Amino acid sequence: MATHRMRSDLTSPTHYVVALALSAISEISSADMCKDVAPEVAKLMVSGNNYIKKKSALAAVRIVKKVPELIDEFLDKITKLMEERHHGVLLSTLSLIIEILVQDKEKYKEKFRKYVHFLIKVLKNLVSSYSAEFDISGIIDPFLQITILKFFGIMGEGDDAISEEVNDILTQVATNTGSVKNTGNAVLFECVRTIFNIESSNTLKTLAINILGKFLASKESNSKNLRYVALQSLQKVVTYDLSAAQKHKATILECLKENDLSIKKLALDVLYMITNEKNVEGICKEMLNYLLVSEPDFLQDLTLKICSVAEKYAPDRRWHIDTIIKVLTLAGNHVRDESIHSLLHLISATKELQSYAVHKLFFSLRENINQDGLAMVGLWCMGEFGETLISGKASAPDNTPIDVSQTEVVDVAEKVLNRFGASESVKEYCLSGLLKLYPKYPQCRQKIRDLIDSQTTSPSLEVQQRACEYLQLLDADWDKMRASILETIPVYQAVDQAHTSKPVGDPTILEVPPKGSSLARKDGPSTFNPTAAQDDDLDLLGMGDDTPVSNTSTSSNSTGNQDFLGGGGNSEPKQESNVDIKNLYGQTSQNTGGASMGMGGGDLLGGINFGGSNNMMGGNMGGGDLLGDMGFGSSPSNNQSQDVLKITALDDGNINIVFNCTKDSADTASITTVFVNKTNTDLTNLVFQVAVLKHCKLTMNPVTSSTIPANSNGAVT
Repeated sequence: MATHRMRSDLTSPTHYVVALALSAISEISSADMCKDVAPEVAKLMVSGNNYIKKKSALAAVRIVKKVPELIDEFLDKITKLMEERHHGVLLSTLSLIIEILVQDKEKYKEKFRKYVHFLIKVLKNLVSSYSAEFDISGIIDPFLQITILKFFGIMGEGDDAISEEVNDILTQVATNTGSVKNTGNAVLFECVRTIFNIESSNTLKTLAINILGKFLASKESNSKNLRYVALQSLQKVVTYDLSAAQKHKATILECLKENDLSIKKLALDVLYMITNEKNVEGICKEMLNYLLVSEPDFLQDLTLKICSVAEKYAPDRRWHIDTIIKVLTLAGNHVRDESIHSLLHLISATKELQSYAVHKLFFSLRENINQDGLAMVGLWCMGEFGETLISGKASAPDNTPIDVSQTEVVDVAEKVLNRFGASESVKEYCLSGLLKLYPKYPQCRQKIRDLIDSQTTSPSLEVQQRACEYLQLLDADWDKMRASILETIPVYQAVDQAHTSKPVGDPTILEVPPKGSSLARKDGPSTFNPTAAQDDDLDLLGMGDDTPVSNTSTSSNSTGNQDFLGGGGNSEPKQESNVDIKNLYGQTSQNTGGASMGMGGGDLLGGINFGGSNNMMGGNMGGGDLLGDMGFGSSPSNNQSQDVLKITALDDGNINIVFNCTKDSADTASITTVFVNKTNTDLTNLVFQVAVLKHCKLTMNPVTSSTIPANSNGAVT
């Protein structure tokens, strides 16, 4: 019934009714309906006014798409329609020709070759002339231009003759079309697609890539759409001219800053495609910077791409190891297992870099225990090659030997194992690493046994099973077989062959703890000194613990014998000294009497010591507290409040800066800074900035005033 009604409307004397029927056919007709109405549509294509001809051609597009065997019925009609000069008729007829070529290009290509020269003239006229009737934002009939370009793209694909014929007009369109408005951008984008579809010259391809580069750098309101289509096109065309695409590397990297996740992922894919042995170091360096600011949804893709290009194009194995460790340090929670396993195989297969890698991993893990990927790699390497950490053979660039004690290594493993929220995989790696260290670290065997035993009641079945089985291996019954069971895992031969083609690189350890740290020694190997570690084992880059901070303070819930102020409870009594604000990085401060405040090398606030039986402030600092017990004993000579520690940060006769430290809880502390101006002139435009360790959280209140009154007439906090 619907088909009958359609056929009846197609013969109506009212052209509006006919047009409505043709529109319905174009939108909703089925294959059976198309077969029935095809003869009427073919007749209307050559009769009636231009409005009906346009609608008939569009209906024919639907019929050809649904019933390709009816194409021959419309070929003769197309020839007559192409003689029309009406833009709408020409546009609809070209759409029909494109659909026919899509259905069977080989059969009908020669039939439509004769229209190429004619359409070149039409397009040239559209580009070079002006018609107010068809002007849209400065572009003359962009719809017809885009359709002609699509036709050229299909006809010129694989055809050198046609490609040569349309090269000039494509160059003219690319250079003369403005990109200020969206209509111009649409024409340029289709021109770029056509250039890469046909057999165009390298010069024309370079021009097309430059147009895409303009899209990427666009500052228009629709710039996100332009960037998206430009990146999508670059994915397809980068193989044509890699060097031209690489010129836009900086612009592509800028797209990683976009808020739109789809644009960021496309930019990442393009960066991966344009990376090679020559630019891998620069691109990886830029992508590593984005690890710090990217959202979690994007981090997994970003880390995967960095690890992939590093493995594929690394100049040497040393650089490969360094790059992946940086990724693990910055975003270890988002690195996939295959990237972790690849790094482990690489380290295992490169004996020359095993000592270097395990030292670098140890130092990184000590400061970033919250990154699961770093923890798994570090613990595995510490277990397999832990003997190199304590061998005393490693040295810094200045030939200063580096000493790491057995206790320090096990302490790091303990922190990871007992970290709140540690995943099951991390605990499994940790238990395996501790088991491997058992025969290598005789001084810590009891502690290793205790740590493994602590997981025998784990709620995780896998962790509990491992702990119980490993604990059995530590019994005396296995003494004779334990060494062979815990031997270093042999190198996987397939991986070994994959990495041997690349040079090893320099095995020199370049990143070492501060010289004041117990990890840097000058007089040969030494055993672990708990007191020394308590004084200066903490460096400026972080302690590895995850402790929140509230108010205007920083806090550390460190374990062992470390405290935030770097001091230990076993130091000798010293005279009080003012903390020089210029001396925060390890120089010796001057003593002027009072409580001990000696600066420790590499500590954030020096090495402020509160220990000693004769200390005026009394008491020892707790190893796991931020400020311990504040070091405030109930000494009769102590005139200060028992829960406020005052530290003079600066007193040069002109300005006095004092830190009033209070411990709010086991995890938080408050530091109130007091500024006093001793000069005769008000100090204005006060700006106070604070830097904290990256694992700490800071809440900072604004200063009470930006002006410090003269002559100590008031204080600013």
